[in-house]
Amino acid sequence: MINVPYLEDETKDSLAARVFVPNQYSPLYKYGILYVFDGLDYLSNGRLQTLIEREFGDRLPFLIALLPITAALREAAYHPEGIRHERHLHAIARGLVRTLESEYTLIPLGSARGLLGSSLGASMAFSLATTYPKRFRYLAMQSPYLPEAQGKKWHELTKATMVGCEADIFIGDEEHNGTLKNGQVHDYIRDARKYESGLIESGCHVKFHLRKGDHTWGAWQEDLPVILHTFASQVRLQEGDSTHTHT
Repeated sequence: MINVPYLEDETKDSLAARVFVPNQYSPLYKYGILYVFDGLDYLSNGRLQTLIEREFGDRLPFLIALLPITAALREAAYHPEGIRHERHLHAIARGLVRTLESEYTLIPLGSARGLLGSSLGASMAFSLATTYPKRFRYLAMQSPYLPEAQGKKWHELTKATMVGCEADIFIGDEEHNGTLKNGQVHDYIRDARKYESGLIESGCHVKFHLRKGDHTWGAWQEDLPVILHTFASQVRLQEGDSTHTHT
């Protein structure tokens, strides 16, 4: 794990990505990269590193940028009406992407850059993908939460905005009566279907995964192998297996 700072503002709040570099990494080969919101939660609650070792061993064809966020800053950064939302989007897409692609031999194509998030983190991933549709072409959303303000994004999308994008949306069959932080009952399945229709209408190819489970890490862990292998396959298509160390 390597820390890469990417955002500091007038409040002196600084954020740094924790970059997971595969053991077999070599600058002689090119790799994809997956940006993960709530990154440290994916590392601990999602057991991401254990899954990688189990599923790929030393043959992971992409790096992972874990984007941690504190509970105090999460709403301001991830919510579309949050006071730090726009700055957070631009810091990742313009600053962090450029920094990492200067440090590592990454494939400089949107189809080799992926985004992953759950709940409000999935909403943040959607915001980034639709704000920079050519820069990020793979989107994985787990139990996505749809803030009312996010609906404004649909008015900004055209039928061609997300052409070439691949998206996976995962939702549990028990999530029609999820609970928000304020205690209100919320229908996450409805949110997921709205994201699906919006992405399809804008030209994105979407796979919708309705599976058993609720709005918890126990369910989200089960999605991760599918997400990791899907993105790995997409990365390999960009340069061919000979580009990576898969011998």
